[in-house]
Amino acid sequence: MSRLVTATDPIAVRPGLANSEGPAPAVPVLGVIQRPSSRTKPAVEVVTDLSTQQVLSLYDLYLAAFAPLMTKAAARQVLNLSEFEAEMTDPRVVKCVAWAPDGQPIGLTTVTNDLESVPWISPEFYAARFPEHAARGAIYYLGFTLVHPKYRRSSVLANMMSAMLAPVVANRGVVGYDICEHNNTVLRFSTNIERLFRSLSDIATSTVDTQTYYAMEFSGAGPVGTGSAADRKASS
Repeated sequence: MSRLVTATDPIAVRPGLANSEGPAPAVPVLGVIQRPSSRTKPAVEVVTDLSTQQVLSLYDLYLAAFAPLMTKAAARQVLNLSEFEAEMTDPRVVKCVAWAPDGQPIGLTTVTNDLESVPWISPEFYAARFPEHAARGAIYYLGFTLVHPKYRRSSVLANMMSAMLAPVVANRGVVGYDICEHNNTVLRFSTNIERLFRSLSDIATSTVDTQTYYAMEFSGAGPVGTGSAADRKASS
């Protein structure tokens, strides 16, 4: 399931040294990290839990961003409300929410260093590929990220990513993410997200895996060639 996405309305872009004697701490709850200096600027808040009303407001924003991918990507892209609520209230998944001055949500991104909380990836794959990071609890996975179109050209996205990635940078971590083919080829998300991350820290990016979806369309006619495979073998 690709979680770095975009849409025709809300923009969305599917983001101290660690103790060598034990795993790195989970992403901390930082509280409000950017308090607006006036009534015209948004606030960015990092949390692990949200109220029911906040979840419902965020789900409307989420659907506006992700629904268009239902017909553009073969892999399932959209969580239903119960799945979305489960993720929003899962303490293993840290949420960074951007709020408008009127209290309405305008941005959301998620990250976790508990890969068991990400159902569409294999924690064993990442642990085998990055064993030193795995031993420190320093492998993170970036979930979905989206920003309301009104704030597309503002600093909201950069502020959210800076907040979410601060522990990754501090722990010299690895952050994984996935992008569907549509967003990669049409919207160049891999290039854009790397540019954004590079503005926050020195990084090295690599493609760790790919999965290709096929479709075989049957015409209803017989096989190509004359006779069955058995007949052709007998006559040879």
